[in-house]
Amino acid sequence: MKWSVKYLLKYSDVNRWGESVAYGRANAFSWIEQVKDNLNFLEISILCGPRVIGEWKRDERNRLRRVWSAV
Repeated sequence: MKWSVKYLLKYSDVNRWGESVAYGRANAFSWIEQVKDNLNFLEISILCGPRVIGEWKRDERNRLRRVWSAV
């Protein structure tokens, strides 16, 4: 299965979706740990094939929090 990380990135005037290939489950979760303090990442989802495995969003204190996860 193809693992990937989809993210909503904040630019100066617009927000844009992007996607990065992850090389397995551990790499996908590691990717989130690396970028969680970067405030430009507003939302992040981990996908395994077409299926969303987990979602993270910024909370009221601007911290990236797991909304839900299947793993």
